[in-house]
Amino acid sequence: MAAKKVLVVYAHQSAGSFNSAAKDAAVEVLGAQGCTVDVSDLYALKFKATATAEDIVGEVKNQDHFRYAEETKLAWEEGKLSEDIVEEQRKLTQADLVIFQFPMYWFSVPGIMKGWIDRVLTSGYAFTQEKRYSQGIFKDKKAMLSFTTGSNESMFSANGINGDMNVTLWPLQNGILHYCGFQVLAPHIFWAPSHVKAETRDTMLGGWREESEDNCQHTDWLEPSCLHQRPGFHLQNGILHYCGFQVLAPHIFWAPSHVKAETRDTMLGGWRTRLQGLLLEAPLSFTPSDSFDGAKGFQLKPEVQEKHEDQEFGLTVGTHQGKRLPPNSQIRAGV
Repeated sequence: MAAKKVLVVYAHQSAGSFNSAAKDAAVEVLGAQGCTVDVSDLYALKFKATATAEDIVGEVKNQDHFRYAEETKLAWEEGKLSEDIVEEQRKLTQADLVIFQFPMYWFSVPGIMKGWIDRVLTSGYAFTQEKRYSQGIFKDKKAMLSFTTGSNESMFSANGINGDMNVTLWPLQNGILHYCGFQVLAPHIFWAPSHVKAETRDTMLGGWREESEDNCQHTDWLEPSCLHQRPGFHLQNGILHYCGFQVLAPHIFWAPSHVKAETRDTMLGGWRTRLQGLLLEAPLSFTPSDSFDGAKGFQLKPEVQEKHEDQEFGLTVGTHQGKRLPPNSQIRAGV
């Protein structure tokens, strides 16, 4: 059997970081198992994070109205993508397993890694309207997230102040990896390594080494349909509400590129109408910070749990207490 090929997409600035140690462990252990391991060190590569017309060699199709997805799809078909994208797509095409190694920034990946996703997973190459999710282009490949957090595990629970980690990972694992067809392995999470002792970090790395030992033959991948959560919560709770903002309901323009001009005009008219009263709108609801006990891992206080014990829905999408998710709570105020 030919050796399995692994691509590690790595995003950390420091060679002395825990993420670097995790990356090195994967390279060492998987290599010892007979895998061929390639690393895309995004900071070392100075990988361009912005998706612009510079990603296309030569003239674009429509300079007056540049559409990145459409233009890069055409460039991919004609072999006119920039050299750095072509090189990353070459690595990805050859890989049987892709590991994304990163520190969690604002409940997501670092900007430079998001740039890799935006620029490398181009339309046509990574997905089409006909080939996505279980029928996706990469359905014969596996992918996984391996990352560090700044918060303890208890804070990312169904009763924790950050909300359920399953909710956090839904956009990344379902909306990106599974969307492109990857078989998604369960993530490897290093909980708050900067807040623990050196020997605990060594134990964490030991666990990662053990998991990596059979990753070339790993079959226990995660079925994305098991994560029945809704995206959006951590953009609003984990970034805006985290910083103390009163978060107004988002204004969503649903697929404007797929509707007629008059429908887009109607969309803009609705936005203009809303803007007239925007400063008077009530914000979305989030669980107050004093509902959580900082001395006990920022879990919901017992009295708060008891108060909502008989409620049909959880408090929020993230802090859902294992109950049904409150419908539309991230797109409408007062629900």
